[in-house]
Amino acid sequence: MKILDVGCGFRKTLGAVGIDIDPRTNAEHIHDLNSFPYPFEDNTFDEVVSNHVLEHLNDTVPVLNEMHRITKNGGKVKIRIPHYTGISAWGDLTHKKTFSANMRVYISNNMGEKFRVDKTSLHYISYMDRNRCLRNRMVSAIIDRVANVNIKFSDKFLGYWIGGFQEIYLELIVLK
Repeated sequence: MKILDVGCGFRKTLGAVGIDIDPRTNAEHIHDLNSFPYPFEDNTFDEVVSNHVLEHLNDTVPVLNEMHRITKNGGKVKIRIPHYTGISAWGDLTHKKTFSANMRVYISNNMGEKFRVDKTSLHYISYMDRNRCLRNRMVSAIIDRVANVNIKFSDKFLGYWIGGFQEIYLELIVLK
């Protein structure tokens, strides 16, 4: 299985090929992710992973289109992005935008010929922080389970009541 980690930084997905703008990272390919096309042939990857990268880029739709181009039919695009209610969403000065889980509706309605939204989930504590202690894992697991029963309600209301969700996870199936 061939995996691409878009914006891999120093935490590249195990077994993946990395692409990042920063030459100091673990990336095999140094490339500005706002510049298209990416240096890969069509239908190269079985899976594309992007962990907390889209918020740093200028325009999300062209990036998704590029992910679609380089991923094989039936392949997966796995995205983690900050939720707009999370403290880190607005605390990082390099973030250009934040996201709502309602992004899945936009993708279904406007990019449905390219992607099928397979999974969407909200996370109280991000994937980077949840393993720091048992309490984080337990609290996050409980809140995540409750939140993901009704994502629309949680996205709009629950996030404010609990002090914010840290991330959204989207899993898209590529259609060609």
